Amino acid sequence: MEIIHQTATELSDSAEVVREFTEVASSDESNKSECKLGPVVEEACDRSSIPMSQIEFDMQSEHSVPVNDQIQLVFEEFLNAIGTHIEASSEMIISQTVCYDRIDLEIVCSGFEIPSIELSAFDRAGERSSTYHPGEIRFWLMRSIVRGCEGNVSYSEESGGETRIVLSFNRSGEDNYKQFESAV
Repeated sequence: MEIIHQTATELSDSAEVVREFTEVASSDESNKSECKLGPVVEEACDRSSIPMSQIEFDMQSEHSVPVNDQIQLVFEEFLNAIGTHIEASSEMIISQTVCYDRIDLEIVCSGFEIPSIELSAFDRAGERSSTYHPGEIRFWLMRSIVRGCEGNVSYSEESGGETRIVLSFNRSGEDNYKQFESAV
């Protein structure tokens, strides 16, 4: 009976996340705007269920990426999904690598493991069903948003209980131009 209750709760939570996502997405799905990734990530961390004492930042807020309005909500929900696995002695490091044409947002989860079946939402979502671990639809939504912004998601599971997730976004054209202009 407990398993039925837990599954029903996970389905209800997933339905709520999808409803919120759909409301934001239906406002204007094609509307991408330039967004500084650093403040979005910091605000999502502030609002997530992960204690701020367990998150370390290495972000540069001056770089922009073209994203949809859903990025804030989805990134917060994505962190909440990761937070279900974090332990008191664990930490998360969020850093940013800036390349000429893209920004890589790297999330390193140390001291806890995110189960492989949940990470499969990034690359094998078709193998999953809505009744098998439905709570981690947040990983699939994150992948959808990043790909919708012409980006990419990758991950690796390291020995010693470390998971590395990289969200790659294209840099905005104006941001690329400013960097090129200052280098000349």
